Amino acid sequence: MGKLAEYAFVAGTLSTFLALVGYVFYALSGVRAARMAAAGVPMSTGGMGTVGFTSGPRTTSIGHYATLLGWLGLIALGSGLVFRTIATGHGPFSNMYEFSIAFAFGILGAYYWFERKYHQRVLGLLALPVALALLGYAATVPATIEPLVPALQNNMLLTVHV
Repeated sequence: MGKLAEYAFVAGTLSTFLALVGYVFYALSGVRAARMAAAGVPMSTGGMGTVGFTSGPRTTSIGHYATLLGWLGLIALGSGLVFRTIATGHGPFSNMYEFSIAFAFGILGAYYWFERKYHQRVLGLLALPVALALLGYAATVPATIEPLVPALQNNMLLTVHV
C-alpha cells in the first residue's frame, strides 16, 4: 500500500501541474480575446469551406481540460491519502509529508467545490500554485512510514487536535 501511495502522489502532483498549465493558457486566451474584442476584431474567423478558429470570451476547451486534469489530481491525491492511511494504520497527521499532502488535497477540494458552484476557473491560478508548493515541499521531506508518537496514541482529543 505504501508504494501505491507514492504512485498516487506522483500522479496527483503531475496532474495538478498540468492543470495549472492549462489554467494559465485559459487565462491568457481570455486576455487575448478581450484585446481582440476591444480592437474590433470579429470573434469568429473563417469562411465557407475553410477551417476557422473561433475565439469566444475564453477558449473554454482549454479550461475544461484543465478542470478535468485538476479533478484527476484531486482523486489521485485522495486515493494516495487512503492508501497511506491503510499502510500506516492512522490518519495523515504523523509527519510533515502526510500533512502537506492532506493540506494540498484540502486546498484542491475547496477550490473545485468553488469552481463547480460559482463557475470561476481563473481562481485556479491562485489555488493550484499553493497546492503545488505544498506537494513540492512534501517531495523534499522523508516519506518513511513510522509509528505514532506515544502522545498521539493515548488521547483521542489530542489526536483530533493534531
